[in-house]
Amino acid sequence: MIRPAILLTVLLTCSVLADNQQHSRVGNPRNYEVDILVDTFGFSQEDIDVDIDQVFQGCAGRDCIPSIDQPQFIPADKVDFLDPDDLVLSLTHAGESRAYPTRILDRHEIVNDRFGSTPIAVTYCPLCGSGLAFVREVGGVSGFLSGEEIPVHRMFWFAWFSFHPTTSLIDERNH
Repeated sequence: MIRPAILLTVLLTCSVLADNQQHSRVGNPRNYEVDILVDTFGFSQEDIDVDIDQVFQGCAGRDCIPSIDQPQFIPADKVDFLDPDDLVLSLTHAGESRAYPTRILDRHEIVNDRFGSTPIAVTYCPLCGSGLAFVREVGGVSGFLSGEEIPVHRMFWFAWFSFHPTTSLIDERNH
């Protein structure tokens, strides 16, 4: 008879501890100015499989990773800051070729560019190393993208330059 009583006591104690743990999350226990995971997206511990306090955010809100909105370019034959094996995202649109070094995109992730009168968004994810370009309507970093997708190539600078010697390249000194 004692065993069921012990089991009941253990279950009640666990229930009380769990209830207290949920109530201890009142306020801002993660100490972010804006807790995107909780406040913006509405996640709670019940929604994810890992301890919510072990999920860290890289920045606190919209536009915390600054986009390049008025890129400055230089001709490829004037580039003195890239090594031949540096990676670039590259594209050709309306007969014009451009290259965007990933070491610049690591810090910015989006370039709001123009090819003539056509607005283009060049996007890059440093976590997975992939990039896309769109004819765009964009509302800043973390905005919504829509429009025609443009093929983007990720390759070594020397390879792109050898096939597109008249390409323009984002000037690292201005970004």
